[in-house]
Amino acid sequence: MDTKVPSSTPYKVQSFTDLHAWKEAHQIVVDLYGVTKDFPKSEISSLAQELRDSSLAISNAIAKGYEQRMYKEKIQQFSYAVTSLTKLRNELYLAHDLSYVADEQFNQLLERTHTVQKMLLSFMKKAKEFNLRRTEPTVQ
Repeated sequence: MDTKVPSSTPYKVQSFTDLHAWKEAHQIVVDLYGVTKDFPKSEISSLAQELRDSSLAISNAIAKGYEQRMYKEKIQQFSYAVTSLTKLRNELYLAHDLSYVADEQFNQLLERTHTVQKMLLSFMKKAKEFNLRRTEPTVQ
């Protein structure tokens, strides 16, 4: 899935699916479903399911956050996504240490989680700045 948009291209977000953070998070879900299908059968209903659920929680929270109109609720959803990224990384480390996830897959997934987190933190900072500007009293 190509998630890069040239910086010179005018870009208007019309849906959560237009968000780069969601696209990256969605790709994590797709990648993890592929990786976990090869887990031992004894792990399919435990660690594999945890990885799938955690990754899906991230993209779901981004989508829900996009739809929120109130600043507080938007930030709450994006904060939940960041927390879920941390949980997912913890589970990835375990899966890697148990040799269920190859080094290359592990490194790619880990890097992608950091990319999504940076995007979300940047967005949250900008949203906070915007909200502060919006709520400042005007001087007449």
